Amino acid sequence: MVSSRHIRLIAGVSVMFFWEPMPRQHCFCHRGRRPEGFPETSAQCLVPLLASAGLLLNAGTAPLAPQRFWMLAALSCTLWMIGQFQWTYYEIYLHQLLPDMFAGDIIFFLCGTPMLAALVLRPHLMRREIQLRFGYLDFILLLSWWIFLYAFVVLPWMYAEPNLGQYNWTFNLIEAVQSMIIVIGLGALWLRSRGPWRTIYANLFGASALRMFASLILDLKIDQKDYHTGSLYDLPLVASYLWLAASGLIAFEKRSTLDDYSDVPDSETPEHKKGRKPRRFPLGNGCGGFTAGVCHLHQPVLSRLRSVREFG
Repeated sequence: MVSSRHIRLIAGVSVMFFWEPMPRQHCFCHRGRRPEGFPETSAQCLVPLLASAGLLLNAGTAPLAPQRFWMLAALSCTLWMIGQFQWTYYEIYLHQLLPDMFAGDIIFFLCGTPMLAALVLRPHLMRREIQLRFGYLDFILLLSWWIFLYAFVVLPWMYAEPNLGQYNWTFNLIEAVQSMIIVIGLGALWLRSRGPWRTIYANLFGASALRMFASLILDLKIDQKDYHTGSLYDLPLVASYLWLAASGLIAFEKRSTLDDYSDVPDSETPEHKKGRKPRRFPLGNGCGGFTAGVCHLHQPVLSRLRSVREFG
């Protein structure tokens, strides 16, 4: 897990955002927040930027599959930062109260899609030949599926029949479901990996779980009109993105040993080549199928669409 040095760094930076003598530099405005000054709204973009930078440290020092894994994880943080820029524009440039139902909320929802795509890559697996199962078209199809789900579940309560209560409930529901899938997928990869990859997955799992619970609590408090800018409810979300940055730093420090602990995928094991069922880890019978179900949640649809693409 996170070393004591990284824990001190996360705690120090998190407390800095809430230190009273300083300007109220907190992180992450959300739906329904009142306008604030420039120091408050500009600081909210700093933490996801740090997380993206920490994750991207590994993009240039790894093979192709891990490179794409870290780039997709960083893209998830970047999308969240783009959403924060929308709020900053609303507050600083327009000087208006933020609407309770805002079209830009979809950016915050879609920030989990790149992380879902990253889970499918499973970078801890060592492949003799790079044959990634997740291409650009597959990612576009995955993104389109989540956009359709958002449009089908949330947008009717914003445009067809405006209803703030239903809008907030449906948004919180599908955001929580998406975050839960990410956390379960990372937890399954954590249990199936070993060595430094196990440590990396454990930190990503912890950061994602903290982010899931922090976002859910913030959304509920905002819906109840019981949230104010700079409150302690912001602190867990700040810590979660700093934890993601620390996870990238840990992976960068262990980059020289990652290949030594990479696992051979089942398709390349001697048992599989001889036609026998491949061996799995001690946790394998339950966890193996569970991991495959989580990491390949979208594979049936993608495989059919891939066959259509190859036919064309």
